[in-house]
Amino acid sequence: MTYLEVVVAVVMAMVTMFSIIGNSLVFVVICWNHSIRKPLNLFLFNLAVADIGFSCTCIPYAVGQIVSKTNDINLTALCLANAFIISLFAGASSLIIMAFCLYQYLVVSGPLDASISALHSCIFITLAWLLAISVSIAPAFGLGNYEFSSSIFQCLYPNRSGDFQRLVYNGLLMGIWYIMPFLSLSFCYISILLHLRDPDTRVVKGCTVASVANNDGCLETGQGRTARAIVLAYLVFVLFRTPLFLSIVLTTWNLVEPRWITLTDQIAFWAIYFHAASDPFVYALQHGEFTHTICVIWRTLKERFVDCCCCCCCFTGNVEQGEKLPAPFETKKTQLESVMEED
Repeated sequence: MTYLEVVVAVVMAMVTMFSIIGNSLVFVVICWNHSIRKPLNLFLFNLAVADIGFSCTCIPYAVGQIVSKTNDINLTALCLANAFIISLFAGASSLIIMAFCLYQYLVVSGPLDASISALHSCIFITLAWLLAISVSIAPAFGLGNYEFSSSIFQCLYPNRSGDFQRLVYNGLLMGIWYIMPFLSLSFCYISILLHLRDPDTRVVKGCTVASVANNDGCLETGQGRTARAIVLAYLVFVLFRTPLFLSIVLTTWNLVEPRWITLTDQIAFWAIYFHAASDPFVYALQHGEFTHTICVIWRTLKERFVDCCCCCCCFTGNVEQGEKLPAPFETKKTQLESVMEED
């Protein structure tokens, strides 16, 4: 392996761990803290599923190829499966983000008596996953090509679709993976910012804009914090998803030389990869209830670990020497002995 290959493999492995840890924290927090199991967090939970699925299944495949120096992969089934997984999780992530911003817009800009239930959130999320699955599985039946897969992983499999089908499928990818989410985020977030500029709107709906400020349901520090959260989410999406759009455009119409198309495909893949790692920190872990719950979980685990260590030390050390245990552990020892005597 060359020095560059080692650096690339190490960076990919580190970002993979970063993505898995961040998205896993979202799972743990939502499962631990029952008070934040709200319709909003269904979107965050499913976004974490898409991101961690991308990191766990796609990146190890790429790292393994770099380490093994395998340039050509002739296993058609393996290539198709890997390309389907990339397409599924990358597309699902974009669509869930789009559904998430539409949910935010409906909550903030909808009628005062309107309520968004968990059922509505499930419908949004189900439609996003079904659309992602439908688009991702189409090339497996000859309705388009997984062109990015052959550029990134050097997969060699026959293209079974014609030029017209390829053009339609690539246009569908551009529309669903980037144009629709981009336009939705632009419209929804601009509308939310305009609504928040109205003091009356902020007072009346201050506790329904939880999706952009605080998972507890109310604004934390007012308009400034909410605006920063919205701008951050928007810029991260544009920064990490635009390379994919440009890559599909260049590939579809062959606007540049093949070596530049390969380079743009690889940049697009890396951008989505970093997007998967940044999503939990952009949408969830920066909010008060998530960070507070993480601190509570850490303190609880640390206390239980210390208790276990102290119990082990006391039972193996002090008891053998005939010394009296500290009061809390003496009580536990007495209870344990009584249970054993009853048995």
